[in-house]
Amino acid sequence: MSTKPWQLTVVRVQGLRFIVPDKSWRPIVTVEVDNHIHNETILGVDGQNPNLKSGFICHDVQRSSMVEIKIWQGTQSKKRGKKRRLVATATHTLDYLLQKTKESTTVKGSKSHAQHAEVKLTCQTCSTRTSTPSSKGRPQNGASLTLKVIPPDIPGGQLEPAAAISEQVTLESVSTPAASSDRSRAYVDSDDDNASVSLDAQKTDLPQETASSPPAELRRRWKRAGKKHSQMRYIVFSDVDYDHTTTCSSGDESDIASVGSWGEAGPSHLNEKLLSTFEEAIRDCPLDSCFDSYSRTEDGIPLPNLRDGSITLVDNPVSRWLAASLLPQHIVPRKPDVPVDTERIDGLSEQRDSRVRWWERFLAMFTMYLELRDATTDSDFELIFQRMRMEWTFIGTLLAGLAAVNTAVLSISPDSTIPLTETALQSIACSSIFTGLGIAATAYFILRYSFSPISLFRARALDVYGSYTFFSLSARVPTLCMVASAMGLMAFLALVAFEVWPRGVIVVCFLVGILMSLQFLIFGFHQAGKGIVGGTLKVAHASSTLVRRFTASEEVTTSAPRAQKATRKGAGPST
Repeated sequence: MSTKPWQLTVVRVQGLRFIVPDKSWRPIVTVEVDNHIHNETILGVDGQNPNLKSGFICHDVQRSSMVEIKIWQGTQSKKRGKKRRLVATATHTLDYLLQKTKESTTVKGSKSHAQHAEVKLTCQTCSTRTSTPSSKGRPQNGASLTLKVIPPDIPGGQLEPAAAISEQVTLESVSTPAASSDRSRAYVDSDDDNASVSLDAQKTDLPQETASSPPAELRRRWKRAGKKHSQMRYIVFSDVDYDHTTTCSSGDESDIASVGSWGEAGPSHLNEKLLSTFEEAIRDCPLDSCFDSYSRTEDGIPLPNLRDGSITLVDNPVSRWLAASLLPQHIVPRKPDVPVDTERIDGLSEQRDSRVRWWERFLAMFTMYLELRDATTDSDFELIFQRMRMEWTFIGTLLAGLAAVNTAVLSISPDSTIPLTETALQSIACSSIFTGLGIAATAYFILRYSFSPISLFRARALDVYGSYTFFSLSARVPTLCMVASAMGLMAFLALVAFEVWPRGVIVVCFLVGILMSLQFLIFGFHQAGKGIVGGTLKVAHASSTLVRRFTASEEVTTSAPRAQKATRKGAGPST
């Protein structure tokens, strides 16, 4: 990341025909770099910037930073009906703008245009809801925006003229000896953070026929074989086409032997000086740091026993740099997958951590302590902050309603028809106290946290011990006050109604209590039934076991004398 700033200045807008031909409308240009550097410039009616010194500085940017340009049509009047309307947009990188600046420098060649980059704009389609002729969209093909781009480390803001940044390499040819004497030069135009490799080939005086048509050795030639066409194969960085089955079409050219791995021998007809200079420029480029695991002097991986028509493997610094340049430079953020041992509760992840202590589990039963403790990114804290802010707003509304009810009850005169006992008055007084405390706590949290950004919310939520324990407790104070106030008001209403109709109050409270705790009652009856059935089965099994043991012991006692008598009878005749 470059520590030195870039400077961008909006010069003018051309080719835009604004819909409302009113002098109060002004084109507004907004420039945003990497979604965190924002600038707004108001141009004149003619599209010119009246103050060219009002450029803005971009810190912590690099050549690959994305620049988003939007042209708005706004008004300077204070009427509410007139709002901004998007007219045109453009999105490019700083490297592209610098390239356009260099191209305009080379074409125009004057110092007045040495720092101006002309960017093509994509015009928005107009709305077709209105039927007025002025509101219908018209094609605006020539819309463009002129920017003044000054990169870092450029003294006086002047850029050296250069050709196009795209690589132009003149290869040595066998059939044209004049082209082999051309020398290509490579130079590196770099700053502190990036080094861009530029290749510029020297112009050669070629015949008119050669200049008008592309070189024959760089074209693909087809050979007719009956009714089918076969494509001739060719080698990269070589001026010779080859075919393992046929020879060249011209009789003067000789047969070309098959070529093996380029990593073993290298191209024979490539200018060695150009290749060595190009490799040195590539090694100085920061992209070469991506391949530190490879040796810079290795020759490539040899592949023995290559058959005809096999794929040739190229492994050298040039091919590595070209392969790395094809990789994407931007990564789209993606939300991580939810692990298996994770539950999603209201958009937040509650991990089943066996290392959670007992007091943390108890605290997490009625607070958001575990969510605050496990949150790591701003998006996680934003979800928690949205839930808390919605809760404070809802609780504040309920507390305001309870305060109105308590105020109305306390304003009842003693001569009213409603019998007010001392216990009822104490209940309404308790409800009023909790209501006032809850409103004060809610106002404190809303003023301190609701209007602060996520980073400030994270800093203020930490306690003196660097945890979120006390904040999670204090954040539930408005809810606890609301519950206590509601309980006090319920007690007051129940006591007043009991003085008028005791039996009705008991029956209604009993029915509501049964409905609210119905699941626990059913669970209790279910467990009691299972216990009774299980106990009965166990008693029956135990009794059957005792009966079997008792009968087995009786059979043993009766069978023993019978066996003795049988043995005596058998022993008598033998003797």
